[in-house]
Formats: sequence, structure tokens, C-alpha cells
Amino acid sequence: MKIAPCDGCMTCHQSGECRIKDDMQKVYKKVLAADGIILGSPVYFWAVSGQTKTLMDRTYALRYPHHKLRNKVGGAIVAAGRRGSVNALSVINNFFLGHDMLVTGLGIAGYGTKKGEVRKDEHGMKSAKSLGTQVTELIKRTKF
Repeated sequence: MKIAPCDGCMTCHQSGECRIKDDMQKVYKKVLAADGIILGSPVYFWAVSGQTKTLMDRTYALRYPHHKLRNKVGGAIVAAGRRGSVNALSVINNFFLGHDMLVTGLGIAGYGTKKGEVRKDEHGMKSAKSLGTQVTELIKRTKF
């Protein structure tokens, strides 16, 4: 997808919509329709990837003026070599909290340095499945 970075124009504060028209419009529709969001990122230089951060920044338009993601359930997952997973999970969880979302735990990290290696991390893969279950369970408990 082609998603441009937020330019800080603050148009969304008044309109509730981002003035930048790109593939983010598809993402807005999906996250608004979802009851829960599992956001994942590879860890690049001890943090979330630039692409992930750009996507998170563009959701600022969903925060004002109506907090459109409030009470949706969020789960964080990262793929890392060894370092930076805690920081990357913190960035994602702070993103969820900034949107007044409900967060499922601290998040999950899978470890590997080469393509496909994370899939061999048995603990990470089991934890990822558990995260999906946690998100689903929390959604069920918050629906009334």
C-alpha cells in the first residue's frame, strides 16, 4: 500500500478526516469496522518500522474529534532479532492507549534474524496464537 506520512496540518481536528487521500482510506474503513486490532511490526533499529509508525501517525485523524477507536481491543506483536522488542511493543501499546483502546497485556515478540526464522520460534508462535485468543475473548467480554 502507498501511505503518505502525516504532515501535521491538523485539518482532522475540525473535520474528523485526514485530507491526504491515499491507500490509508482503505485502512480507515477496516479499523473502524473492526472490534479488535492486532498491530504487528518488524523491529528495525530498536523500534517499530517506519512504515508501521507512518500508519500509526495517520490514525491521528481517528482520534479527533470523536475518539473513533475508543474501546476497541488492541494486541501488539513484533518480530525482532533480539534487541528492541520491548521498546517496539511499548510504542504499539502507547498507540493503543492514545486511542483509548483496551490493551491485551504487554504484547508478543517472535525472534529471528533471517526471513522465515520467526516461524521456528515455537514460544513466539504459541504466544501469537494466545494473543489472538486473548483479543477475541476480550472483545466478547466488552460486547453488550
